[in-house]
Amino acid sequence: MTLNQNDHVLVNKRKKKLIQDVRTLRGPKCDKDHFLVKVIIKQKLITTRNKFTEKLRWNTSNLKTPKIRGAYSKRLNERLNTQEETYSVEQDWQNIKNVMLEAAKDTIQIQARITHNEWWDDECKEAIKEKNIA
Repeated sequence: MTLNQNDHVLVNKRKKKLIQDVRTLRGPKCDKDHFLVKVIIKQKLITTRNKFTEKLRWNTSNLKTPKIRGAYSKRLNERLNTQEETYSVEQDWQNIKNVMLEAAKDTIQIQARITHNEWWDDECKEAIKEKNIA
């Protein structure tokens, strides 16, 4: 008894590299002369990046001066003492965190970004502008 394989898998050109193996399963019969076709596909999933939240870099060198350090601790104590107590640990932590951030923004301040290419200055910018105009 001779059987011909007449079952096929249709794939477009973009997906043909994803197919690793194609086999005909002769055991389970779907119809009179058709067999199941098993296709093994290796698919890579695209990962999506979460939104990047920039970390705040505090200017910790300001804390070395006693005047700013005293102002920070004073403002922190004032705001913590005015906070009302809640019965939730999460809410208490959120309040403390917000108070610390506000006090730090007011007194310590955020550190300026560090530029790694010190050679790029106004002279370079002017040369680029002249080149683009020409």
